[in-house]
Amino acid sequence: MPDDASSVVAFYAVLPLCNAAFDFLSVGVTRYALRHALEAPRLTWVIALLDLLAAAALFLGLKITAVLLLLGFNMAAGGGPTAGLVDLPTLLDDIEGNPHAYWWLYLGFMTTLLPTFFHVFVGLWSVGGWLPRSAGRWLAMRAPHFEEDRFEQLLLWLGATVYATIAVALPVLVGWYAWLGVVWAYPQAGGALLDIARWLLETASALHGGG
Repeated sequence: MPDDASSVVAFYAVLPLCNAAFDFLSVGVTRYALRHALEAPRLTWVIALLDLLAAAALFLGLKITAVLLLLGFNMAAGGGPTAGLVDLPTLLDDIEGNPHAYWWLYLGFMTTLLPTFFHVFVGLWSVGGWLPRSAGRWLAMRAPHFEEDRFEQLLLWLGATVYATIAVALPVLVGWYAWLGVVWAYPQAGGALLDIARWLLETASALHGGG
């Protein structure tokens, strides 16, 4: 957690305002996607994937904007792009070396993805809709005729159980493998974001030195 005055201003005033702006955009994109998904049910997963791509772009945009804001405040404080309000090179090295100490920073940035996570969560439970509707309709239509025949009652019970199990298992499996993909991609994405931040610092420093 930041403890000096300049870091408090940066992490509890500047970055939260930046984060709030991107949260607003993220909510707007997800609401737009959900509205169109209701209008075109067959394109639900296509729209969900587009929402996910938009969320990733907003997440990247948030990180770049946050670094640019800190660069700007450093220069406004008269310390150059990398020092002044926040010692950015040291901060990035600390994040890379001890990322668990900056859980609060990750948590704040992750709020931008919450609307899309909600959309994907809802979408996962629609995976059960991939099952043939004819099977469900057949079970529903045959149910009244199974009252007298115990064997047919057993068939109905088994069919309904299998259908419901698959309807629940499909989204769970898809969600599990999606989560494994996120766990695999997270370190690579974090390293790439740090590389982008360092490139911005180097570019700003070169421009400032050249100016």
